[in-house]
Amino acid sequence: MVSRMTFVLALGITWTSLGCVQNPALPTVPAPKPKPPEAVVVKERPKTKRPPKAATYVAGGEMLEHDAEEQGVDPSRQMNLYDEARQAYQKALKTDPRYLPAYTALARVYMKLNHYDKALETYNQAAEKFPREFSLWVEMGMCYCRTKQWDTAVMSFKKALESDPENRQVTQTLGFCLARAGRIQESLDALQQVMPPAQAHYQVGRMLHHVQRDDLCRDELLQAVQLDPEFVPAQTLLASLDGPPPSANASNAANGHVQIHIEK
Repeated sequence: MVSRMTFVLALGITWTSLGCVQNPALPTVPAPKPKPPEAVVVKERPKTKRPPKAATYVAGGEMLEHDAEEQGVDPSRQMNLYDEARQAYQKALKTDPRYLPAYTALARVYMKLNHYDKALETYNQAAEKFPREFSLWVEMGMCYCRTKQWDTAVMSFKKALESDPENRQVTQTLGFCLARAGRIQESLDALQQVMPPAQAHYQVGRMLHHVQRDDLCRDELLQAVQLDPEFVPAQTLLASLDGPPPSANASNAANGHVQIHIEK
């Protein structure tokens, strides 16, 4: 039979081995400290630069044009600024090939650079994409007037009037173009929509005078005077055809009060 002392010793050894009783003779080993969590590093994605919008390029080009037209700008610098504006408008069209303001701005700056063929090419490209755009046809017509292509200008203004048939300004400009093209009756028909008959005959005569058709000009002035014997501008221009050049005051009277939209 196992003695009581042997049982107690055995039980103590068991508890010690199970960690229930710490043996003071053994060194104490501290428990390892938990490692702090590693900091999570969030990598930012590189920001991709978006290209400017077409409107931004056009706005930049317009600023360059404004600088070019400041008073006192050297002519060579002016041309350089216009050329930089041209490049800005072309970048706008590469960004958005259907951005109409870029077409019209590019065409206008081509005219300022005296590149009328490229201006007309640009207008026609825009017209293919925007065939019903009123302002586009008007600007194109004015460009044809600058190059004295009167019949083609007439076609442009007629296209504009398809969108706004009652536009008085375009109708008047159409009448001037028709007169310069020698299409007298068509010119009278257009002008009489926006002014009295005597004034219409006078304006046709004045346009014919600009293209050195004084024989036809005289006929129209006589018609104007017959319709309104007190119409001074027609009388003054008629008198100048057979006499010395009129004075500055007479020239102003001959021009009347009708605004002309076509350069001489």
